[in-house]
Amino acid sequence: DARSGKTNFLIDLIVNQGKAGIICVYAAIGKPSTDVRHIIDILESSGALKHTCIVAAPSTESAPLIFIAPHTALTIAEYYQKQGRDVLVILDDLGNHAKIYREITLLGNKTPGREAYPGDMFYQHAHLLERAGRFNKNAGGGTITAIPVIELNLNDFTTYIPTNLMSMTDGHLYFDRELFNQG
Repeated sequence: DARSGKTNFLIDLIVNQGKAGIICVYAAIGKPSTDVRHIIDILESSGALKHTCIVAAPSTESAPLIFIAPHTALTIAEYYQKQGRDVLVILDDLGNHAKIYREITLLGNKTPGREAYPGDMFYQHAHLLERAGRFNKNAGGGTITAIPVIELNLNDFTTYIPTNLMSMTDGHLYFDRELFNQG
């Protein structure tokens, strides 16, 4: 849910990865510029920017730049992974990514599918997440752990994009605004 503490959780996650020597790549996909600046300021004040790369494609950018943000984040992660490093990639928010991809495909006269998303939306996100894993020495060693984030509309996680992401990930964390407000 929006305003449920997920950003604070992600920031804590990034800050704590530095203690383990893990490189972090945070992709801000279609987020407001003020939110991105706030995250950067917190990471800088905590010293976490020393081990963090930020790929920012704020909502004010053009659709193609927002669309390639998660691809760019995973390319950066692969660079470090090929050096034998362990990398954490946070893709925040793949719901925005799906909306942007829908916009691009509709402008290209591609036939919309379920819930007006293009038929290959599942492929787009699966292709991103399949780039994560533990790699053998021939592939450079190292690991890439991907954490896809999606903000829900009206607590509904049964729509097309959230269920697609849930079907291709190993586990899920659900942040509920009501529970967050209760402490």
